[in-house]
Amino acid sequence: MKTSNNTKILVFVIALLAVLVLALLGSERAEYVKEQQAKKEITESTYGITYTLGDSSASISKAVLILVEQTDANLTEGYHPDEAFYYWIADQYGKDAIFDLAYQVYEGLATTDMWEEYTGETLHTLYADYCEAKGYSTYYTENINWPEETTEQESNHTVSVIGDICFSEGWYTQNALEANNGALTTVFSAQVINLLNTSTVSWANNEFVFADDRTPLEGKDYTFGTDTKNVNYLNLLGIDIVSLANNHVYDFGEGGLLQMMDTLDGAGINYVGAGEDIDEACKPQYYVINGKKIAFVAATQVEITLNYTKEATATSAGVLKTLDPEKFLKVIREADANSDYVIAYVHWGWEGRLYSDEEQYSLAEAYVDAGADVIIGNHAHRLQGARYIDDVPVIWSLGNFWLSNGSLYTAIINIEVPEDGNLAVSVVPCRQANLYTSLINDDEGKQAFYEYFADLSYGIGITEDGRLGNTQGEEEEDYAYYSGSDYATHSGNSDLNGSAIDGVGNLIENQ
Repeated sequence: MKTSNNTKILVFVIALLAVLVLALLGSERAEYVKEQQAKKEITESTYGITYTLGDSSASISKAVLILVEQTDANLTEGYHPDEAFYYWIADQYGKDAIFDLAYQVYEGLATTDMWEEYTGETLHTLYADYCEAKGYSTYYTENINWPEETTEQESNHTVSVIGDICFSEGWYTQNALEANNGALTTVFSAQVINLLNTSTVSWANNEFVFADDRTPLEGKDYTFGTDTKNVNYLNLLGIDIVSLANNHVYDFGEGGLLQMMDTLDGAGINYVGAGEDIDEACKPQYYVINGKKIAFVAATQVEITLNYTKEATATSAGVLKTLDPEKFLKVIREADANSDYVIAYVHWGWEGRLYSDEEQYSLAEAYVDAGADVIIGNHAHRLQGARYIDDVPVIWSLGNFWLSNGSLYTAIINIEVPEDGNLAVSVVPCRQANLYTSLINDDEGKQAFYEYFADLSYGIGITEDGRLGNTQGEEEEDYAYYSGSDYATHSGNSDLNGSAIDGVGNLIENQ
């Protein structure tokens, strides 16, 4: 068989390209080896020790000495890494990571970003990993969680936050669940359950008490409680952590709150915003996600004029309050110093309202100044809007996720933890109707939801997929929805069907 000229030319071109690729790869490899050798020679010249590329133990020891002796305190962010820490890095991430770190420090090029650049994890996470692995410095590993991510979770690195949920016996929601033999899919859509179970961490406001021995507080209008066995519903729903900083966790006194915290501990569900004493109530929970250490903190401004819900003291259980914000500001500052990002969940404002007030704005400003990176609120029993304060997103209220019998908008706030940069916040549209909470999937329904959310917001844009953006004085992206557009008029006194509702979100005609 004769070979055509075109075929010969094609074969020649392919062979030539192969030679060029091999030459390029060889050049890059040679350059890499040369660069690594240069870094090691810096160590050699500094300490007068001669070694070769293969002499890894001597190379590592001198690089470790550079890091121990020359790393500025501002690069170690309050931690105290020693030789053992750096040898652990070499063991976990390879000798090149140590050489790169030492080179950056020696040349005066080092920044706090170097840890993540050469290991894939921030120093907050590295030091926590190191202490956990070695059993050292339990202070640095206290309340730190390393979620075991599934393949799907590893691809999204997302914290999902929902509003009020209520499994209280005798209440509308729990009655509906029990009428359907406790089948969770009869009150939450499969999509909702799947989303919360596949997020890396899912966080809810626990607006009731898990306790078997329940004596309600005298004089309180609404007291929400359920048997401890029902904590299983939180596990099935995919909830990893709850906020206990609200005005119902003390409905059955200190004894009820203590039973609930024991129940949550037994179910493997973390909590923030309350504790056996004020020290525990102030403690954040930390989660390591995508190489970052995320702090979860919570406090309540409610009750403003009453005091049924007691604040924790040095000797008694209770919640963390933020009527006087200084305690919570201290919590945020300390969380900020010990993590890469801080997410604050706050129970504040007034029931039945669609908008926040000036006092909430002042509190939000203080939280931002203290170091909060995302602020999420609740208590209004209505979905409220959002705004940015110094590039920090504030979602004023998520409303009832599953608490009332009125038809109301609610949402899942997805907070994506990126490889670098700021947390990305998206609003997933949901509807609570007929005691059933589901995602809004149809285009018309999504449009109506995002227009509603935009109308209640200030200075924000929303993309087609629900990502929030700041439009206050910044170069704007091309958003699908904008606050200030006045898409429609809205009332906090009626539900999505136009029916009258009370402050909690229940239909008045049913009362």
